[in-house]
Amino acid sequence: MEEKAINALLEKGVVFNLNRKKYHLKEATLGMLDEISALQLQMTIDENRLDDNQLIYTKQLVKYNAELAAEIVAIMLVGSKGYSHIPIVDNILSWVWGLKVKSKKKEVFQNLKPSELVNIAMITLQLSNSGDFINSIRLMSANRTTAPKNRVETQD
Repeated sequence: MEEKAINALLEKGVVFNLNRKKYHLKEATLGMLDEISALQLQMTIDENRLDDNQLIYTKQLVKYNAELAAEIVAIMLVGSKGYSHIPIVDNILSWVWGLKVKSKKKEVFQNLKPSELVNIAMITLQLSNSGDFINSIRLMSANRTTAPKNRVETQD
């Protein structure tokens, strides 16, 4: 039953409200997943430090991670970059996408509340669909079993 719910979520997406605007979040593309993963890898949290100096460390977490979180949400709201078969057009599409993300990041940063962030973080995790991505990589790497082995002869 849980798998059906996840598949329905991936197919239909989720409607998310921010600053009185509705956004329809859909399953992340590989490009979006790449962009989001790069930002997530920059985020840090040390659970031990959180237990020791909660107030000070919480402020440090906000300082170092709030903009990263806002950018991740912005990428999910803006969606995929789009592409063409013409390199110069791809460059323009990437540039325009970057401007949209930057603008949306400011809006998210100024308007998203922590209570909303936790909800969109869970939605983003589900819409990233990393489980299917990992399974795909497993399937693709299994095809490499026919790759030639490196046979180097050594002299005794």
